[in-house]
Amino acid sequence: MDASPADLESEIVVAKASAADQHALLNVQSLDSKLLQLAHKAKSLPEIADLAKLAERRAEFNERLSASERELEAAASALQSSEQEVAAVQSRIDRNQSRLDTGTGSSKDLTALQTDVAHLSERRGDLELIELEHMEAVEAVSETVDALTQERSGIDAESAELETARDKALSEIESERADVETERASAVAGIDPDLVRLYEKLRSTLDGVGAAALRRNACEGCGQQFSPTQLNEIEDRADDDIVRCEECDRILVRL
Repeated sequence: MDASPADLESEIVVAKASAADQHALLNVQSLDSKLLQLAHKAKSLPEIADLAKLAERRAEFNERLSASERELEAAASALQSSEQEVAAVQSRIDRNQSRLDTGTGSSKDLTALQTDVAHLSERRGDLELIELEHMEAVEAVSETVDALTQERSGIDAESAELETARDKALSEIESERADVETERASAVAGIDPDLVRLYEKLRSTLDGVGAAALRRNACEGCGQQFSPTQLNEIEDRADDDIVRCEECDRILVRL
């Protein structure tokens, strides 16, 4: 749970700091705001959103591809069964035809064999039609699987390009962040530590802005406009007094 301004006051009491330190604090605030912007920029890269969309598309293609592969497996299994049935019938035809060709057996037996061969040939023809249907089904589903696989490969290639662009952008942001961090460390080094601690406490609870300039009769932190009376009271304060905005409680730096 975030601390309230009253809690902060009880933890850190800083009433005075040189005008120079207060002005320097605005530079620190500017650098901190830039760091926040860089962090937001890193999270908001268009490549990240595009990659998320591609991930959704890939998941969809994976689901469709898995379904098609299962369909292909079933079609291939059905085709294999048809091929086995045709082969079994053909084996019986070949066996009976061989006996007919040798002429072995009675006339009645040979006639029965001829009849059986004729029936088996009809059966083979029916089975071959079914086998052809299964072959066509396998071919059609195979084409679907190939098309989905190709489209998914395209998604993977596009994702790889976006990842490269994202990583490059993040690297550039990180390099800039490191430079700003170095500059910030140097800027903070010369400021009263108590003032910095107060600033950090305020910044942690006030959307990253702990100090704001008094410019054009208003607080740049919250936009609060001050009346002439309030401005006179602020201006009458000693240069090293730490003034706080009555509206947002930020350190109000007089320029």
